[in-house]
Amino acid sequence: FLKCINGKCQYDMPDVYVNFIQGGNNLEGVYVTKTFNEKNWKVNWNVLFAIVYATMTPAKIGAGDEQNVITPYGLCHYRFSKLRDKIFRRQINHCKFDGIRNFTAIDDLTQHNYQHSVVYIQNTKSNADIIDIEAEEMMSLKSSLIPDWSLIVETQVKMKMTNRTVLFAKPFCSTKLSVDECAQTVFNAKRMGRNWKEINQKLNIGIKKERSKLKFILQKSNNEFPNKKADSLASILNSILFATDKDLLDAIKEFRNTPIMSVFVDAIGLAGTMTSYTVGKNAFTTEVPEFLERFLQALSQTTKIDIAIINDLKTWMKSTNDEYYVKHIAFTIANIYRRYCDSTKSRKYACENGKNQDVNEFTEYIITRCKDDSNCQKSALQIFENLPLLNLLPYAIQFLCKSSNNTNLVQREALRFLQLFDGKHFHWKTINKLLSIFRNACPLRQTITDQTLAIEVLLNILPYKELVGTYLLRSEELFPIEHEKWAYFYQSITRRRQISPDFNSYWAKMRSFRIFQPNYAHRSLKATSDVSTVNIAGN
Repeated sequence: FLKCINGKCQYDMPDVYVNFIQGGNNLEGVYVTKTFNEKNWKVNWNVLFAIVYATMTPAKIGAGDEQNVITPYGLCHYRFSKLRDKIFRRQINHCKFDGIRNFTAIDDLTQHNYQHSVVYIQNTKSNADIIDIEAEEMMSLKSSLIPDWSLIVETQVKMKMTNRTVLFAKPFCSTKLSVDECAQTVFNAKRMGRNWKEINQKLNIGIKKERSKLKFILQKSNNEFPNKKADSLASILNSILFATDKDLLDAIKEFRNTPIMSVFVDAIGLAGTMTSYTVGKNAFTTEVPEFLERFLQALSQTTKIDIAIINDLKTWMKSTNDEYYVKHIAFTIANIYRRYCDSTKSRKYACENGKNQDVNEFTEYIITRCKDDSNCQKSALQIFENLPLLNLLPYAIQFLCKSSNNTNLVQREALRFLQLFDGKHFHWKTINKLLSIFRNACPLRQTITDQTLAIEVLLNILPYKELVGTYLLRSEELFPIEHEKWAYFYQSITRRRQISPDFNSYWAKMRSFRIFQPNYAHRSLKATSDVSTVNIAGN
């Protein structure tokens, strides 16, 4: 039990109850005593929570001295050690940040590092009752693009327990009650969570709420539009983070017919907060529906991953009758889920292997609602291009080289989807289907577009199965008939040889065989198909 008894106790600092396992100080739950009227209540971060974080370990009892633990910053590596007699140390580092807001859609553009060390010194020689606790934290941010830009924040906490006298008193709770029941029924405390991920959801982290300057920023940006689009977007987005739902709704109504409105809609979506999402959803489905599509597109690119928003989007998608907007909502969900799955290795593994039930539920809904509707199946594959998971490969592969006209219409989207995967994931059964499409040897006639898409997938596979190269070259004709297909093929080979030394070496070796040597007819094609590469960065 923690309570403020001296100092600035008038600060909003409710009493805190902690459920922990004695001996290891393993955190099992945190509770607060406060009257909350609102449904989504939160408590302000204060020194009591800092004490809880420093004194209680997030590690699970019995799981070893080294384990991965949940911290306020995400999943981190934990190590417990005994430096010497009566001196213990807890270290936390190598965190996989939750990605609550990365500020960039480009991975590793901003590098984060967090380290936490707590030292417990028990039974000092001067006084056996005294325990010293010293905690140090360090958070650093660095930019991969700007070497001179960095931010380092360090904190130190020192605590001293001076009296550990054991008092025997009548228990507050019956032994039949669990700790959770005791805290909530006897002490009227509300549970914040069992670990720091849950506790964080009930904490205000102390961001100073300023009076919103949204309308002023919008008016200023509108006067400068379109000369300073990027600057305007940044200013508007920052203002939205401090705006109330009323501020946002009033601004939407006032600036609806102004040039800056499109940028404003983008900022509402990109903000990714529950307030901006709720206001945007309500406003753009009723009062200003012409901006709904743009809002969803912007929301899909938010760097803030909020599971509550994803769940609401899924509910919205299932309740909407307009197929056009169902598709756009699904696009948004897929994009956000992709970023969620890529945020940590464990999440990526779970998503890729069908172990994330929320992602599974979404993909299964998209698949099962289509049945035999080819248009719906094409839309499903377009949606999955934003969420290319390995467990979706069989769904796309089933549409390759089929005899049904309806299935053949879906094949093109399936090929586009397959292009997104590393070639090592394809088996020979699929490779043979792709070769049949390339050779125009399927039951139905293959279009040049489908054949060129198959070329790209096959060339992705080639580094892992070199035999594919011989099959491709054996398909060459002395006098090619399908000029566009072969022109694309040769240009794609040229591009890959330019960017991959290994591919260049392999292809030169293949062409050195007499049977595969090119002739003039292979180069004198009457076609416009081309493949080009543009370097956007270099040394």
